[in-house]
This record gives sequence, structure tokens and C-alpha cells, in this order.
Amino acid sequence: MQTITPHHKRVQIAYYALENGQLTHKYLAKKFGTTEKEVSLAVDRLSKGSLLSKKGKTWNPIWGTEDFVFHPTDNYINRDIEKGEKDSVLTYGVFDPDYDPVNGGYHLRWTEDEVNQLLCDLPYRVLELIRDSDPGSEIYQECILFLESPLFLAICKKWGMDQEEILKSVLEITKAEI
Repeated sequence: MQTITPHHKRVQIAYYALENGQLTHKYLAKKFGTTEKEVSLAVDRLSKGSLLSKKGKTWNPIWGTEDFVFHPTDNYINRDIEKGEKDSVLTYGVFDPDYDPVNGGYHLRWTEDEVNQLLCDLPYRVLELIRDSDPGSEIYQECILFLESPLFLAICKKWGMDQEEILKSVLEITKAEI
């Protein structure tokens, strides 16, 4: 059975910090059950390009090229893998040549059409997750963080949407306070 290693956790923390730059290291340490020092170290190693391990027989040299983007698996997948949930273990990693078990994520090559499709679909998926979750839940909070992120702002600009109006409407509809 595959387990989540401390290295997987460092990778996940660093990428989460990168995606959510407004969060403090103190908050991230609490969220991931680690220390602020560990968070700082992981973020520093990511910024220097030395976080991902390229050791071991599972590393594919093509993953190191600029055509590939690394995506760590998220908390929900990691929890399922840790528990030995059969569907998650089989779906994430065992038979997937793009899965990197050493670093705990995927190395994917994105075409321009795929990126545009993702940018078009992502707001809808986030809104579905918000609709289906409780305002106090972790997934709801992460979706709100995404709606406040620079990435979502860029998506809104690309598709002619108003980021602030979407966030305001979501909070009004769900009657949540942040």
C-alpha cells in the first residue's frame, strides 16, 4: 500500500503556499500539522527549484523539461491513499505513468487548448463545490480562497467576468461571512 511520506507533505505545503500567497506560514503550519520552520524550508526549496526529488527509478527524465508541469495530489486524495481506500489507490498512481510516487503528484504536459478548457471549466467546478458544501467546511473555505486568488482574477479578466461581484454573490447566496 502506498503511504504519504514527509516529503509528499513538504511538496504539498510548498505548492499550497505558492497557490495561496496571502496565507501566513503560521496558518499553513497549523493547517498541515507542522512547524513554521518546516513551511519556510519547503517554500524556500520550491522557490530555488530544489524541492522535487529526481532520485529513484520512478523518475522520468522528460518530467524535468519545461513542457511538463508538476501537480501535487491534494489533501483529500492523500487522506484516501493513507487510509488505503481501494479506489483512490488504484486511481491515483498505481497504473498511471504520469504519477510520481516519490514526490506525490503528477507531471503533466498541457496544450494551449487544454489550458483554455481548464480556465473555462474551473470557475464552474468551484461554484459547484461551494453549492454542495457547508460554509464552515474546509472545501468551502478553500473554494473561497480560490475565488480571492490572483489566478481567479486572471480567469475573470480573460473571460470578462467580475471577480468581486462573483465573490459577493457567492457569500450572499450561501449567507456566509469570511
